Amino acid sequence: MSDMTQAREFYETKLGLSDGRPIVDGGITYQCGQRREIHTYLSPTSAGKSGTTVAAWEVVGVERTVDELTVNGVTF
Repeated sequence: MSDMTQAREFYETKLGLSDGRPIVDGGITYQCGQRREIHTYLSPTSAGKSGTTVAAWEVVGVERTVDELTVNGVTF
């Protein structure tokens, strides 16, 4: 992440994750499923430079999920 405010906006508003817990490295960890977590942290020198997928979620009803995320402003 290069901007934690923008990251919170994305994870909380667009993805609907809540109850993020601040971690000592300045990042935030979110619960996102049964015993699963995702951790976001400030990393301005490498943010956006990966040529591969760095996070993925398994969902039931992918079309419905894409529609819900699109309404929240996520672009595919």
